Amino acid sequence: MSIRFSYSQDHDSGLWHVTGDDGERSVTIAHESRDEATAQAQEAFGLVAYRPPPPPPPGHHRFVLMESYFGARDARPDDPRYDAIKSSLPQGCSVGDCDYSFSLDCVCPGTHLLDAIATTCAEIRETHGLFFADAGVEKSGNGSVTAKMAGAQPSWPNFCSWQSSVAISLATPPRT
Repeated sequence: MSIRFSYSQDHDSGLWHVTGDDGERSVTIAHESRDEATAQAQEAFGLVAYRPPPPPPPGHHRFVLMESYFGARDARPDDPRYDAIKSSLPQGCSVGDCDYSFSLDCVCPGTHLLDAIATTCAEIRETHGLFFADAGVEKSGNGSVTAKMAGAQPSWPNFCSWQSSVAISLATPPRT
Protein backbone atom coordinates (compact mmCIF):
# COMPACT_ATOMS: atom_id res chain seq x y z
CA MET A 1 0.00 0.00 0.00
CA SER A 2 1.45 3.34 -1.05
CA ILE A 3 0.21 6.40 0.83
CA ARG A 4 0.95 9.99 -0.12
CA PHE A 5 0.80 12.69 2.54
CA SER A 6 0.38 16.38 1.81
CA TYR A 7 0.69 19.25 4.28
CA SER A 8 -0.78 22.73 4.51
CA GLN A 9 -1.16 25.27 7.27
CA ASP A 10 -4.17 27.56 7.71
CA HIS A 11 -2.61 30.98 8.25
CA ASP A 12 -5.71 32.30 10.05
CA SER A 13 -6.09 29.52 12.63
CA GLY A 14 -2.51 28.19 12.60
CA LEU A 15 -3.82 24.63 12.29
CA TRP A 16 -1.94 22.11 10.19
CA HIS A 17 -3.96 20.02 7.72
CA VAL A 18 -2.39 16.71 6.77
CA THR A 19 -4.07 14.68 4.07
CA GLY A 20 -3.26 11.04 3.47
CA ASP A 21 -4.33 9.43 0.21
CA ASP A 22 -3.83 5.79 -0.78
CA GLY A 23 -5.71 6.01 -4.10
CA GLU A 24 -8.86 4.46 -2.66
CA ARG A 25 -9.59 6.84 0.19
CA SER A 26 -8.45 10.17 1.51
CA VAL A 27 -8.19 11.25 5.15
CA THR A 28 -7.54 14.82 6.34
CA ILE A 29 -6.50 15.58 9.92
CA ALA A 30 -6.26 19.09 11.41
CA HIS A 31 -4.12 19.79 14.47
CA GLU A 32 -1.99 22.56 16.03
CA SER A 33 1.11 20.41 15.50
CA ARG A 34 2.17 19.16 12.08
CA ASP A 35 3.82 16.16 13.74
CA GLU A 36 0.64 15.16 15.58
CA ALA A 37 -1.56 15.68 12.52
CA THR A 38 0.81 13.47 10.53
CA ALA A 39 0.79 10.79 13.25
CA GLN A 40 -3.03 10.75 13.35
CA ALA A 41 -3.20 10.51 9.55
CA GLN A 42 -0.73 7.60 9.60
CA GLU A 43 -2.82 5.83 12.25
CA ALA A 44 -5.97 6.35 10.16
CA PHE A 45 -4.34 4.11 7.54
CA GLY A 46 -3.30 1.50 10.11
CA LEU A 47 0.36 2.53 10.17
CA VAL A 48 2.48 2.79 13.30
CA ALA A 49 2.83 6.52 13.82
CA TYR A 50 6.03 8.29 14.75
CA ARG A 51 5.68 10.93 17.45
CA PRO A 52 8.77 12.92 18.34
CA PRO A 53 9.64 13.08 22.02
CA PRO A 54 8.64 16.21 23.94
CA PRO A 55 11.17 19.04 24.02
CA PRO A 56 13.86 18.65 26.69
CA PRO A 57 13.67 20.81 29.84
CA PRO A 58 15.10 24.34 29.60
CA GLY A 59 18.90 24.28 29.51
CA HIS A 60 18.98 20.64 28.37
CA HIS A 61 19.68 19.18 24.93
CA ARG A 62 18.67 15.87 23.30
CA PHE A 63 21.22 13.92 21.25
CA VAL A 64 22.47 10.43 20.41
CA LEU A 65 26.09 9.38 20.94
CA MET A 66 27.89 6.50 19.26
CA GLU A 67 31.38 5.27 19.93
CA SER A 68 33.73 6.89 17.47
CA TYR A 69 34.66 5.26 14.20
CA PHE A 70 38.23 4.94 15.50
CA GLY A 71 37.34 2.88 18.55
CA ALA A 72 34.19 0.99 17.64
CA ARG A 73 35.35 -1.06 14.66
CA ASP A 74 32.78 -3.86 14.33
CA ALA A 75 31.56 -3.80 17.94
CA ARG A 76 27.89 -4.71 18.34
CA PRO A 77 25.60 -3.34 21.08
CA ASP A 78 25.98 -6.58 23.06
CA ASP A 79 29.82 -6.43 23.00
CA PRO A 80 31.20 -7.07 26.53
CA ARG A 81 33.27 -3.86 26.39
CA TYR A 82 30.00 -1.95 26.97
CA ASP A 83 28.97 -3.85 30.12
CA ALA A 84 30.59 -1.29 32.45
CA ILE A 85 28.94 1.74 30.85
CA LYS A 86 25.57 -0.06 30.76
CA SER A 87 25.79 -0.57 34.53
CA SER A 88 26.86 3.05 35.18
CA LEU A 89 25.31 5.26 32.52
CA PRO A 90 26.09 8.98 32.39
CA GLN A 91 23.33 11.02 34.03
CA GLY A 92 20.59 11.78 31.51
CA CYS A 93 21.54 8.94 29.14
CA SER A 94 19.98 5.57 28.35
CA VAL A 95 21.12 2.77 26.06
CA GLY A 96 19.99 3.50 22.49
CA ASP A 97 18.17 1.10 20.20
CA CYS A 98 20.64 1.00 17.33
CA ASP A 99 20.98 -2.55 15.93
CA TYR A 100 24.47 -2.21 14.48
CA SER A 101 26.39 -0.15 17.02
CA PHE A 102 26.28 0.73 20.69
CA SER A 103 24.64 4.10 21.24
CA LEU A 104 23.37 6.31 24.03
CA ASP A 105 20.21 8.44 23.89
CA CYS A 106 20.89 11.48 26.05
CA VAL A 107 19.08 14.52 27.45
CA CYS A 108 21.80 16.49 29.23
CA PRO A 109 22.33 20.03 30.53
CA GLY A 110 24.57 22.52 28.79
CA THR A 111 24.76 26.16 27.84
CA HIS A 112 24.38 25.00 24.22
CA LEU A 113 24.14 21.67 22.39
CA LEU A 114 27.86 21.21 21.77
CA ASP A 115 28.60 21.97 25.43
CA ALA A 116 26.20 19.23 26.53
CA ILE A 117 27.70 16.75 24.05
CA ALA A 118 31.32 17.61 24.91
CA THR A 119 30.70 17.29 28.66
CA THR A 120 29.02 13.91 28.23
CA CYS A 121 31.76 12.63 25.88
CA ALA A 122 34.46 13.73 28.34
CA GLU A 123 32.70 11.94 31.21
CA ILE A 124 32.45 8.73 29.18
CA ARG A 125 36.11 8.95 28.15
CA GLU A 126 37.33 9.58 31.73
CA THR A 127 35.05 7.04 33.41
CA HIS A 128 35.00 4.19 30.89
CA GLY A 129 37.86 4.85 28.46
CA LEU A 130 35.46 4.80 25.52
CA PHE A 131 35.78 7.35 22.73
CA PHE A 132 32.20 8.51 22.12
CA ALA A 133 32.38 11.34 19.64
CA ASP A 134 29.83 10.72 16.87
CA ALA A 135 26.58 12.54 17.63
CA GLY A 136 23.27 12.75 15.86
CA VAL A 137 20.66 15.46 16.32
CA GLU A 138 17.52 16.49 14.48
CA LYS A 139 15.71 19.79 14.72
CA SER A 140 11.98 19.34 14.20
CA GLY A 141 9.59 21.88 12.74
CA ASN A 142 8.61 23.23 16.16
CA GLY A 143 12.21 24.04 17.08
CA SER A 144 12.80 21.16 19.50
CA VAL A 145 15.94 19.08 19.09
CA THR A 146 15.46 15.33 18.86
CA ALA A 147 17.84 12.45 18.33
CA LYS A 148 18.44 10.93 14.95
CA MET A 149 21.01 8.28 14.18
CA ALA A 150 23.44 9.43 11.51
CA GLY A 151 27.05 8.50 10.86
CA ALA A 152 29.83 10.84 9.85
CA GLN A 153 33.45 10.27 9.01
CA PRO A 154 35.60 11.46 11.93
CA SER A 155 37.20 14.86 11.47
CA TRP A 156 37.01 18.20 13.23
CA PRO A 157 34.34 19.46 12.65
CA ASN A 158 32.41 17.50 10.07
CA PHE A 159 28.84 18.62 9.47
CA CYS A 160 26.81 16.50 7.06
CA SER A 161 23.19 17.54 6.68
CA TRP A 162 20.25 15.53 5.43
CA GLN A 163 17.03 17.57 5.30
CA SER A 164 16.71 18.82 8.88
CA SER A 165 19.24 16.40 10.39
CA VAL A 166 22.91 16.83 11.03
CA ALA A 167 25.64 14.37 11.92
CA ILE A 168 28.58 15.68 13.86
CA SER A 169 31.90 14.07 14.57
CA LEU A 170 33.23 16.00 17.52
CA ALA A 171 36.80 14.99 18.10
CA THR A 172 40.09 14.08 16.58
CA PRO A 173 41.45 10.54 16.97
CA PRO A 174 42.75 9.59 20.43
CA ARG A 175 46.44 10.16 20.99
CA THR A 176 48.58 7.06 21.31
